[in-house]
Amino acid sequence: YMRPAVFDALAGMVHLRLLAAGAVSARIAWGGTPGIGLPDVWEDGMDAALDAATSDAPDTKPLRALLADPAPLPA
Repeated sequence: YMRPAVFDALAGMVHLRLLAAGAVSARIAWGGTPGIGLPDVWEDGMDAALDAATSDAPDTKPLRALLADPAPLPA
């Protein structure tokens, strides 16, 4: 029952890392909840990397690979 809480906390830390690297953009949703826009590589791979990192047999390699070089968004 702790896995979802660990997943959410780890996702929050990843979002902060991407924010610090300038790799996210603000997403304003007047009809819903505001959030952040992630780069495509993160949209495609973040959930799978977090699932692997928080599984019964944790594998942090996918998450570390994504975090290795969070390129900033183009200006």
